[in-house]
Amino acid sequence: MDDDIRAVREVLDRFVEAWNSRSPQGFAELYTDPHVDINHSPAVETRAATVAALRERFEHSLESLSVTSDQVLVLGDWAVQRGHIEVSGKDGKRLLCYMELLRREQDGQWRVHWGIDAPLR
Repeated sequence: MDDDIRAVREVLDRFVEAWNSRSPQGFAELYTDPHVDINHSPAVETRAATVAALRERFEHSLESLSVTSDQVLVLGDWAVQRGHIEVSGKDGKRLLCYMELLRREQDGQWRVHWGIDAPLR
């Protein structure tokens, strides 16, 4: 169980690394294909769509992320992770909370299957 919790949190570390190094492909590989991002429209998104959207976003934004995992619950080949995100950019900092549902795929890797984030008040 501890190994699974550590592996789920490592997905988060790779998420931050991919975002901050502006790697759309590296970022998209952390998600199932397709995956659900409740904040997007449409909510169901393929990896290819994620890569395309991030390429455009990274061209126009220098935001960086810092993310903290507050809790991970592992339920077999599924895990729930929640925490908070600090987004830093030219307009200052924003704080968000997030929740993700991750799935261990056939290759043994944990990937985000559903995700949602919202501003912290």
